[in-house]
Amino acid sequence: MKTKLILIAIALGYISQVAAQDTKRFYVGTNPLSYGLTLPLQEDIKRYAPVLAGNEYGFSLAGACYFHPQIAMETRVAMGSLHQVASVNQLHAGIIVHPFLKNKGSELVRIYGGAFAKVWDYHNRLTDIHFYNLSPYAVIGYHCNFNNWMVDLRMNQTLAIVSWTNLENTKQGASAFFSPWPELIKILPTFTCTIGYRLGERYSK
Repeated sequence: MKTKLILIAIALGYISQVAAQDTKRFYVGTNPLSYGLTLPLQEDIKRYAPVLAGNEYGFSLAGACYFHPQIAMETRVAMGSLHQVASVNQLHAGIIVHPFLKNKGSELVRIYGGAFAKVWDYHNRLTDIHFYNLSPYAVIGYHCNFNNWMVDLRMNQTLAIVSWTNLENTKQGASAFFSPWPELIKILPTFTCTIGYRLGERYSK
């Protein structure tokens, strides 16, 4: 619970700071697919469906600030239960760049790329053991805007992983990492859908 409160506080603090900057454009949103992963599902679905939700489970919150028409900083929080024993809490932060938005009136081509880092806390509630991961990843995506509403479709490719745990007599490990299931396929991206609401100054002619 303490970890969840810290993650929520960080995300809300970031979004509040962004909202106070009324000269900037920003959005807040959620990943609708992440909520379904906390439901009782068949084992095979439970194992492989997360690739379509960016490996986010349960409650999710995203916020981004465009401090330039082409550049935004984004943070994401996700927290939920995998099953009765384990829960996963996540914090993401990164930057996205729209290379084709050359001026304030260019709204047609909203393809972007970006770089992020994710902290993942897998908590076994029976043993109170935490398994932590820190992962840098690259993204490519597309914004679909409908007035103030937006839909963000994104592909995420993990590049490496650093892992550690609070279990005694264990060591930190690090390696290149490109797939949630390296035993099945060596390189496999995940996908994220975010539905959000845009606020603040619009970059328009």
